[in-house]
Amino acid sequence: MTEAEAALDTPYGTARVAWTRAGGELTVTVTVPPGATAELDLPIEGGPAEVGAGTHTFTGALQG
Repeated sequence: MTEAEAALDTPYGTARVAWTRAGGELTVTVTVPPGATAELDLPIEGGPAEVGAGTHTFTGALQG
């Protein structure tokens, strides 16, 4: 697979994630609803990240 996306209705609002993979690079975009946080464990340099409400994009070379 080279891309996927999903959404989930939560008590805080809709959470979304989408990713694309091209040429050994991964781009992940997540939307966290207001009042919530998300912990991301991505297979790119920098490892896990915790983010708050809003839309966040991470891009990096795939690890492993």
